[in-house]
Amino acid sequence: MRDPIQGPAGRIGETTRIGMVAMMAMMAVCCLTVLALVLLIPALGLPAGVIVAVGAGVALMYAHMKFMKHSPHH
Repeated sequence: MRDPIQGPAGRIGETTRIGMVAMMAMMAVCCLTVLALVLLIPALGLPAGVIVAVGAGVALMYAHMKFMKHSPHH
């Protein structure tokens, strides 16, 4: 029986699986962070909560852009 990791097709398949796991992890982090930010706003009060949520949201989107290798020009 042929090892699926052997050869170019196996390496491409493994790279694809690793990429999908990385994308799933990044989406999970994004979703949980947005949920935490929404829950944090009432705890801090509206003005401070909105400032923290917007700042963390911007940082999260920047990290997502860098991690997923997006550029502003696509």
